Amino acid sequence: MDNGNGEYRIANLSDVVSRIDLYDFIKGYNKSIGYDGLTLAQIKEYRANYHFRKIPDDKKLSPYVDIRAFRGQEMSLFPPEQHYKEINKKDIRDMFEAYADKEGWVNLKGKEVNEALFASGEFITNFAYKKTNLAGVEVLEEFKVVDRLDNGSRPSSFYDGLNIREFEEKYSRLHNKSKPSYEEQYKEAFTKLYDEYYEAKNSFMGAKENLLNNELVDSEIKEKVESLEESSQMSAIRQKFHSIVGIEFSEERLERIKNALDDPILSKEVAAAMQDAEAVTSMRLEKDGRILLRFESGREILVNELYNETGELYITKRGDRAGISLEARSKSDEELSKIDFSEYGIRQGEEIVSLKDIGAEMVQRLVNENGKFLGFAIQLAGQKQERIVENLYNLYTIDHLNKTQSFALEA
Repeated sequence: MDNGNGEYRIANLSDVVSRIDLYDFIKGYNKSIGYDGLTLAQIKEYRANYHFRKIPDDKKLSPYVDIRAFRGQEMSLFPPEQHYKEINKKDIRDMFEAYADKEGWVNLKGKEVNEALFASGEFITNFAYKKTNLAGVEVLEEFKVVDRLDNGSRPSSFYDGLNIREFEEKYSRLHNKSKPSYEEQYKEAFTKLYDEYYEAKNSFMGAKENLLNNELVDSEIKEKVESLEESSQMSAIRQKFHSIVGIEFSEERLERIKNALDDPILSKEVAAAMQDAEAVTSMRLEKDGRILLRFESGREILVNELYNETGELYITKRGDRAGISLEARSKSDEELSKIDFSEYGIRQGEEIVSLKDIGAEMVQRLVNENGKFLGFAIQLAGQKQERIVENLYNLYTIDHLNKTQSFALEA
């Protein structure tokens, strides 16, 4: 700091400002720029005009790279719940009517389908679905970007006259015995992470011990070395663990998940609860309204709904961040009556306001005769009318964001 007369001093950041909210720097997608200075229109034109086997040296982008790769990276810093919304059933039906093939599949590796779904012209979007992670918490899982985008125009002799999805299904059937399962692939990847952590720890502890026992090292430096608990490599592995598992790292959890993946009974359940390691390649609308998702490995799951990227964070009038409350949908009316109304909100136009601010007195779930969730009925204090909303939103204050999640893995 310069105190104004040429003298400088060092101060703690907290002495200068009371609070810095890094969310303030997140402005959503730049809707005019798609990637590296190119507009979305320029990206589309490039991809339309250049063949995948003959790309000029001066061009940086392959026309067969998934267009979602051009999306802004800002939103990847935040949980999907804070910038995704549920797609209504009519839009789901319209999407499948428009883009499904004769067998009912929407092929996400198809170039035209991919662009139609993921490039709106204003911002680039993505899908997510609801799943339960290893902490027992319902979260949104974003679709992974497919690693190869092709519209079926490769030589037919290579694909035996089949389109890509048909060819991959045939290949999977013929070579299923030699191809490792999704759980085996996940086990292999997690074992690598496991080994890397302990290699990094042993290296760090050895280097630390050598410095502390070195008589030539200054005592002040030894004090600093003594206070170090991990290396940057160990920290990076901790972050990667949190990213794929959805819970905070501990060596106990690392061991328990490693053992669970080694268990032939638990491995499938555990791998399914962790972050997807493969892309959704196609999806189909079932007669009961659920959506069947097919992944690269051939595994399939049924989901009740899909969510869509909005491109912007949910923000309350007070500046707090918000996210779709997935757990509220599974709460009983009795549990809903006990929630803190200051920690939940509803959408009013473009704003999100807390249940406390609107004077909510009671919240009840709305379900049909089959028990399917429809929405929430909110009774306002001193008023007879009810307000019906599709979603409740968690309000993410600093205190809320700092809460830790418990973890338990039952045998």
